[in-house]
Amino acid sequence: MIKIVAGKYGGRILETPKGRDIRPTTNRVREALFSSLYNYIEGANVLDAFAGSGALGIEALSRGAAHVCFCDTNTNTVKKNIEKLKIDNYEILQCDTFNHNFIDNFNLVFLDPPYKTSLEQIMDLIESLKKNENLTENAIIIYEHDNNIVVPNSYKTKRYGNIVLDFIGA
Repeated sequence: MIKIVAGKYGGRILETPKGRDIRPTTNRVREALFSSLYNYIEGANVLDAFAGSGALGIEALSRGAAHVCFCDTNTNTVKKNIEKLKIDNYEILQCDTFNHNFIDNFNLVFLDPPYKTSLEQIMDLIESLKKNENLTENAIIIYEHDNNIVVPNSYKTKRYGNIVLDFIGA
């Protein structure tokens, strides 16, 4: 069961996509992540790439983010969760995150791709966001992956069992 940990929507239960390759960010990991971002969320413009259920973006909105862009190839579940919680200040893009030209400038980016995604694909996506000026000067990118990947240029790494969060600056 995935639920929003804190804020305006705290305690609300979210639907999750079905499938063996789906692994939503756990409540414990989201709680730790957002505790570390406490001073950075208020007013943030957020990209929740590979959104799935939308849990990361909804958690950000719940804690005071100004706007979230949810992006995934299948947006059915995130749409259901947004409607259920009556959320505003969002945009949903049903597209391939790797091949989309974003127009926003984000100061917070969550990358939670399927674990089969290569590090090279993620680094190319980050470079594309930088090259296309989709990141503000002090943007933070959080990349969630399993523990067998070492991310270059990460300024902070947090480990939670087999889940790793790498923090990458713009």
